[in-house]
Amino acid sequence: MELLPVAALTAVHGTQYKVGSSTNTIYIAAGGSDDWALGVGGSEYAYTIELRDEGQYGFRLPESLIIPTAEETWAGFKVVAQFIADNPKPK
Repeated sequence: MELLPVAALTAVHGTQYKVGSSTNTIYIAAGGSDDWALGVGGSEYAYTIELRDEGQYGFRLPESLIIPTAEETWAGFKVVAQFIADNPKPK
């Protein structure tokens, strides 16, 4: 499942995103909301999404990259939402 939203993100503007645990793809970050969702909240799905950039701008994207980043992210969210809708957790 994790490759489907990444393919959707990449299809929008060709930006390459990494897939994997946050520890292995970005940096060690324990105690995030994804940890809580899985460990305490009982969620079956928990993701950490690290948006653009590759280090040039950090968390301060130039204005010209904000809309393209949002377009990519929205494409990925739609894929995840559709997957969850199509695969509801049994009660």
